[in-house]
Amino acid sequence: MRFIITIENTDVQTVPINYQYPVSAWIYKIFSRADKHFTEWLHDRGYKFTGTGKFNLFTFSGIQFQGANFKNEPSPSLVVPAGKHQFQVSFVLEEEATVFISALFMNQELYINSKEFRSTFLVTSVKHKPKPRFEKVSAFSALSPVVLSQPREDASGKTVAQYLSPDKEEYSKLLHENTLLRYLESPAGKTTDQEGRAKPFVRYSELPFDPDYWKLTIHGTPKAKLQTIKAGTPNQTRIKGYLFDFELSAPPALLEFIYDAGIGEKGSLGFGFTEKVN
Repeated sequence: MRFIITIENTDVQTVPINYQYPVSAWIYKIFSRADKHFTEWLHDRGYKFTGTGKFNLFTFSGIQFQGANFKNEPSPSLVVPAGKHQFQVSFVLEEEATVFISALFMNQELYINSKEFRSTFLVTSVKHKPKPRFEKVSAFSALSPVVLSQPREDASGKTVAQYLSPDKEEYSKLLHENTLLRYLESPAGKTTDQEGRAKPFVRYSELPFDPDYWKLTIHGTPKAKLQTIKAGTPNQTRIKGYLFDFELSAPPALLEFIYDAGIGEKGSLGFGFTEKVN
């Protein structure tokens, strides 16, 4: 399920260009404030929500800051004039959670802070966006970078992530494996037992669709994009992803999951957000 969130500021705000991590942290914080009724609802349906298994089945688009201007000093940032701005947040949740989500986010303050800047926006609208219909072949446009990586050892022997380009021969296969694993670990990859409790599928062969049905076709030339996470801190990390349009032949359940949770890795950091196109 997907929502269009409108935020407002009444005076000029300066936002760090690498704002994905603060927005992700804010979404986690909003969910941590959910009332007992909602958390019990999530738990009953097989959603991990608390502790180390906190709810992370979401992704989000970049924020459309109206009238913003870029500046490079003292660090790359956007100068945002007073006004209304929008972004989308997408969740792997059942449609009946619409009212819960709207209530959770409405009138919340969004803080986008960095070492140099402090900015504040108020959520003034949370609008549910109808989900498109998914056929066995659907076209998408990645509105935020798609991230896919493999572990490798650097010169010091430390294991680091090697970010893969879509032109790599193994890219489609690894993206397929990543999608299936994430699907199985989500409530979407569960059935129910006789008592109505969530019961996970253990093997791909148990899934109610052909897990091998997958064909990825990338259109145009993918554009590499680097995003810095926790910029200016000892834990600073640079993540590389790619923007591209693609056509995907896959079971409709997987296509819907990709739309809701993002495609590739690190969806809860705002990566892999896609829009279905005609």
